[in-house]
Amino acid sequence: TGDMLRAAVKAGTELGLAAKKVMDAGGLVSDDIIIGLVKDRLKQADCANGYLFDG
Repeated sequence: TGDMLRAAVKAGTELGLAAKKVMDAGGLVSDDIIIGLVKDRLKQADCANGYLFDG
């Protein structure tokens, strides 16, 4: 999820900007934001035939 989080922040997505705000304040990114990032990632074409969670 760290890579997804960094990519979302870099891309300036709505979830990425929300996460950046929390991180800039020194907080931990909420489960709601992380789950949203994962859901968005799993909707991408390269996950259509399956995916692997590592970590």
